[in-house]
Amino acid sequence: MIRAAPPSEWPFGRPRGVDPAAIVFPGTERAYDVTRVAGAGHELDVWARIPDASVLEPNEQGPIRVRIDQRTGDVVAPFVDRELSLSG
Repeated sequence: MIRAAPPSEWPFGRPRGVDPAAIVFPGTERAYDVTRVAGAGHELDVWARIPDASVLEPNEQGPIRVRIDQRTGDVVAPFVDRELSLSG
């Protein structure tokens, strides 16, 4: 995983040769323990919890659910106080 400077510090856009999916901005990464996985058709739901809840920000959830559409590669996951959609 690459730890990158914030985009405001990138003088000419994102670094060449770096997969944007591998960039982690300080304070935005979390490690979760997967507690349950369920699927139906091309949809996959993954439930997880953070092992150390003391690192969470006030608006962050400890247990989360991530929805994955295996057909399209779309992922919906919580991010701070809202859901974030990533397209594959």
